[in-house]
Amino acid sequence: MKKLLTALAVSGLFLAACAEESKPETEPVEEKPAEEAPVEETKEEEAPAEETNEGVIEYNEEVLNDDTVQITLESIEVVEDEFMGTSYEVKFNVENKSDKKIIIQSDDISIDDQMVDPVMYSMSTDVMPGKKATAKLSMHAYEDGEELPELKGAFEFTLYVIDGETYEHISEPHTSIELK
Repeated sequence: MKKLLTALAVSGLFLAACAEESKPETEPVEEKPAEEAPVEETKEEEAPAEETNEGVIEYNEEVLNDDTVQITLESIEVVEDEFMGTSYEVKFNVENKSDKKIIIQSDDISIDDQMVDPVMYSMSTDVMPGKKATAKLSMHAYEDGEELPELKGAFEFTLYVIDGETYEHISEPHTSIELK
């Protein structure tokens, strides 16, 4: 038994020594291409980010401010996608001033007096008491042949401020913003 353990220990040391000798030859070869590749990928990834910022229209317009909540329309982003087509992402800053959880949802959307099909948009954001959140209203034409209305004229919508426990509507302000 002792001879077997001694033989295993010697072979283990031999293998470890062989692995140490072969390491220096492979490490420098692997490091150089690995360092060069991420630099090129980073440059390629930065270009699309700049393109998406061009489609952002800043508003910073207060939509609702009462005892329960303060909601500000921050921006509307137009996103062009080769396969999915055009979509809009509307961002609201929400501050819950109450002592209970609230839910912010949107409905009855029209752009330039044209109603937007409810299938084309979604927004539901939970905001805990005393906290702030970014609510995102996403609009997208999912079926072929359907298009979102052009962003011009009046952007009208109803925001629902809902009690997070009872699901009762706290307020339902109807808002109209003149698009830039």
